[in-house]
Amino acid sequence: MEQLPYFNLSGFFDVEIAKIDGASVIKTSRINGEEKTVELVYSAADWKEEFLAFYQADINSPSLARAYSTDTKYEYLIHELLPEEKGKVKNIKIKYTRDYPSSITFHSSEENLFFKTSTFGEFHLNLATNRWIIIPLRRHRKSGL
Repeated sequence: MEQLPYFNLSGFFDVEIAKIDGASVIKTSRINGEEKTVELVYSAADWKEEFLAFYQADINSPSLARAYSTDTKYEYLIHELLPEEKGKVKNIKIKYTRDYPSSITFHSSEENLFFKTSTFGEFHLNLATNRWIIIPLRRHRKSGL
């Protein structure tokens, strides 16, 4: 594929991560109702691990080249899995502000005989500070048996 058919999530994150390599961040984790806040310095490798779900949601592969519809509504670019196609990523929505992505969300799900898993990822650009606000991934898993 000489030209990518869909928004290049991996390439976008590679560019953004290069801008914040070595940045100090405050990370809040909530596990089983217990909240923990730490200050960390993230390398590019740390950021790639943090955004792994977004890299995995990139739909630019030859096997998916015709699996998604692409639409624009106002400031949004939307890729949706066609009803007859099989794929984990159900949709990706990119909001543009001043010709640059200011918000990216995705929904993926996978189902088999034993379980159904859904993942929702999103982050937004704070236009006042020009910094990203990362919303924790929401994952839902339901057993089938």
